[in-house]
Amino acid sequence: MESLITELRKYAGGLSVLYVEDDQTMRVEIYHILTKFFETVETAANGNDGLEKYQSNQYDLVISDIKMPIMDGIHMTKGIKAINKEQAVVITSAYGDSQYLTDLINIGIDKFIIKPLDNKKFLETLLHCCKNINYEKEIQRYKTITEAVFRSVGEAIITVDNDMTILQANDAIKNICGLDKDNVIGKRFRAVFEGCSTECFNQLATTLNNATPAKIRHVECRKNNRRGLVAGITTYPLLDDKGTPYGAVMVIKDETYTSLLEDETGQRMQFYKLIGKSAAIQRVYALIENLADLKTTALITGESGTGKELVGVAIHYSGSRGEMPLVKVNCGALPEGLLESELFGHVKGAFTGAIKDRAGRFQMADGGTIFLDEIGDISPSIQMRLLRVLQDLEFERVGDTTAIKVNARVIAATNKNIKEMVSKGRFRDDLYYRLNVFEVNIPPLRERRDDIQVLVRHFINKFNVQFKKNILDVSSDVVRLFMEHPWRGNVRELEHVMEHVFVMCHKPIITMHDLPKDFVEGIDQTIPEEMPQEYHRILQALDKSHWRRNKAAQTLGISRIALYGKMKKYNIKP
Repeated sequence: MESLITELRKYAGGLSVLYVEDDQTMRVEIYHILTKFFETVETAANGNDGLEKYQSNQYDLVISDIKMPIMDGIHMTKGIKAINKEQAVVITSAYGDSQYLTDLINIGIDKFIIKPLDNKKFLETLLHCCKNINYEKEIQRYKTITEAVFRSVGEAIITVDNDMTILQANDAIKNICGLDKDNVIGKRFRAVFEGCSTECFNQLATTLNNATPAKIRHVECRKNNRRGLVAGITTYPLLDDKGTPYGAVMVIKDETYTSLLEDETGQRMQFYKLIGKSAAIQRVYALIENLADLKTTALITGESGTGKELVGVAIHYSGSRGEMPLVKVNCGALPEGLLESELFGHVKGAFTGAIKDRAGRFQMADGGTIFLDEIGDISPSIQMRLLRVLQDLEFERVGDTTAIKVNARVIAATNKNIKEMVSKGRFRDDLYYRLNVFEVNIPPLRERRDDIQVLVRHFINKFNVQFKKNILDVSSDVVRLFMEHPWRGNVRELEHVMEHVFVMCHKPIITMHDLPKDFVEGIDQTIPEEMPQEYHRILQALDKSHWRRNKAAQTLGISRIALYGKMKKYNIKP
């Protein structure tokens, strides 16, 4: 009985229940029992009151007697089911004749209990109903998440069953395939995609036959209204809970622009979300590929705005861990106490506000990758704890003494000179050597100017979609200015300039008139160089945002807390 009570508390907690009973003694007695398990308990003395309460405040579970004055339980349940046919209803009654049972089956109740109520039987019935309610809530939650993902991604997504009948499709198939999702669901794939390249069909057939993923790049579309479009196609098998294939999902990505650039130059212009064609960035691409399937720790270095996080993401997703979690932590944005809990988790009561156990980011990343950004900002105590994780592959949650084993690859990033910090005693040398098993240094944009025009084209494509514009190019004057600019904020600065341009520009070609005024006047080139570059970037961001810290932090790509810390460090005041 004790285990039944514990389990019921687990599943009923957070749920609401309406109990309808005309016998006051019974109503009060059951009310007190229900309040021990459910978050919200309300009662009604007859079916009419119960239906009125349900109309104004729907419940997770309804429990009702049958024979009551004014309106009985059967008519009340019919009214409730008219509002929500999925509503869970339990009927209690001293009458068990066949006519009642027939009526109850017809209106779709979940459980029928004969009075007098047996405590154990009653609690078992409640547990069964609460489990089903939570299960349905979980299904609805995942359905909502799936629908949100389908709507938000730019790639076309299509799912099919084993007979290649289309089960689902997202809105992006309109832009990529020229098809309306509402007109393709329920139809056979080959009929819908008649006139297309056979590669799409072949990819799906391969995945359905072998239950394995398949991938192909640069497929030319053959449809008359889509000619010229080049796509990448990836297919994955859909498996049920027993691992049996029941269909496949296809993801179609528009690669037209990237494909054309590769054809013209013979070099990659893009690797995951990294953009560039210079020899320097090609070396970064090669390093990522070499590191992808290794378990070794990697340290990504480079100035702010060069794309260190993108490199970490590319290393993860291009390797064998790509199907496992990628967990990111901005170490510079959190104070020491909060960072420790964030990384390693905590147990209930470990500190004020720790009201329940919480898994840390390392535990979440088990089997995958944890990306530690701004690693140069962590305190000595966090450095020591991190070193143990790297050495022993285990840690304890805050407030706990039990060691937790973890298999997570660590990729760290910093814009600081960690080697110099080690020499000054501000960073542990043993941790540095553990992190710096392999270094990927991203050169600043000013050292790879061949990438500037490629990035400009990328941002034109990106912001044309975001701002619903059709800007074609930049003027030669703008190109010249971009090629001469020092880009102290690197790719992030270029992106912010292009975003500003898209707000201002209302014609096909971007001109000098569309650029930010201070950018054209070269304000950032006149700033004295005595202080570190980070100091000047912070001043620029604060000046442009009229000293609005939230806006400045967004411009810099850091949190507001991290900005306050850096302002204190450099003694920057309004």
